[in-house]
Formats: sequence, C-alpha cells, structure tokens
Amino acid sequence: MAAVGKVVLYLYPMFEEYAVKAFYYSDEGRLAETWEFKEVKNVVITAKQVSLSRQLAKEPLAIVVDVERPVVEFKGGVLKIAGGGRE
Repeated sequence: MAAVGKVVLYLYPMFEEYAVKAFYYSDEGRLAETWEFKEVKNVVITAKQVSLSRQLAKEPLAIVVDVERPVVEFKGGVLKIAGGGRE
C-alpha cells in the first residue's frame, strides 16, 4: 500500500472568487510543498477521501485531502487537486 500524505487547502472567500493556500504534508507529517493561488473560481478535487475541518480553522474554510502523490493544476480560474488515497 502506498504512503498517503495530506493536502490541506485554506479557502479565503473574496468577491466572486477565492484566494487559496495549499500545503502538502508527506506521510511522515513533514511539510513538503506549498502553493498560493488567487482569482480561483472553482476548486475540483479528485481523491478517495476529502474532509472539512473546523478544528483547523473557523475562517477560512479548511479542506483536507488524502493523497498519495498530489497533482495540483491551476488554469482559467479552476484549481484542480488530484491524487490517490485510502482504499
């Protein structure tokens, strides 16, 4: 079974769009990569497990995505997060 890390997304609501900060933590819990995006109109997540977490932050909205190898793409206002996850 492949090791599963986590991408934690923080969505900051703006007028008609989001600002997004994303952090990828390896299966060992170490911060491995970070991203920041502005003018995000849509967020599309393809993974086996996605959860919302109010424990991480009340504002902004925090989304936790379990991934094996994250693929992060941003084009035309659409942020795509993809990766495998738990069975």
